[in-house]
Amino acid sequence: MKLLTITLIVLALLSLSYSGPTIPDDFVAFVDTVIDGRFQDRVHVWEDYTNQRTRVDFLRPENGRTVRRLNFYKQQKTYEIEPETKNCTLKALNGTLRPAFSWASTATKLPTPCHSEFSREPGVMWSSNQTADYLLCSRDDEPLWVELLTQRERDLFVFRAFISVTPPPSAFDLPDYCSAREVFAINKPEDTGCTICQFIISWVEGEIGQNRTEAAIKDALDKVCSYLPSIYGSDCVILVNTYLNEIVQYLLNNEPPLTVCQQINEC
Repeated sequence: MKLLTITLIVLALLSLSYSGPTIPDDFVAFVDTVIDGRFQDRVHVWEDYTNQRTRVDFLRPENGRTVRRLNFYKQQKTYEIEPETKNCTLKALNGTLRPAFSWASTATKLPTPCHSEFSREPGVMWSSNQTADYLLCSRDDEPLWVELLTQRERDLFVFRAFISVTPPPSAFDLPDYCSAREVFAINKPEDTGCTICQFIISWVEGEIGQNRTEAAIKDALDKVCSYLPSIYGSDCVILVNTYLNEIVQYLLNNEPPLTVCQQINEC
């Protein structure tokens, strides 16, 4: 009986060790990259694991320009696009798209909460069982930041907004000036309005942090559309102008992004 009890306790402890967050494979994210304590890039990420493709927009602070990479893993092609100069380069893509956070569900929970000078609030700290140099700070199955320690540098990826959704097909459209324009079929249509709305609310929450006042919320809403990808620009302005007062009130009441967007009939 004593041996059975000990065995059950050990199994229970093991199960707790492997109860990491379940972060979706498909998402839209707004990320700051920090290298060795210094801000590097502001990045928009569209991770479409379902359809095996990604889009990453790098917003270069030194010149204000954007470099966009569209990766199509089924076709093994990458398009590197510079919208300001209308330059488009087609490259071969070698590799397979794997879920970005597949390791998180089996990560080990660390005993202390995680804090960062770059993160909007504390969360739960997880350590990858694949390598001790890979850390995740999360809250309710949402990544707040990921840290990668290498022999050369300390890389920190801070998630200013994270939306669990399959990115809309329009996010992967090639501009007309790409010399080899191709169309890739999508089987599952997405609600773009809902995606935009949740992205806006999440970004505003990250921007205001603990300063959840009417003035701070309105100031963030006034800026958010200029930070979002250009394909969302006009829709963002219309949504904010139409539902400004409602959004402010819902955020003052600490409503989560999906609830806010459902209340204004965007989701």
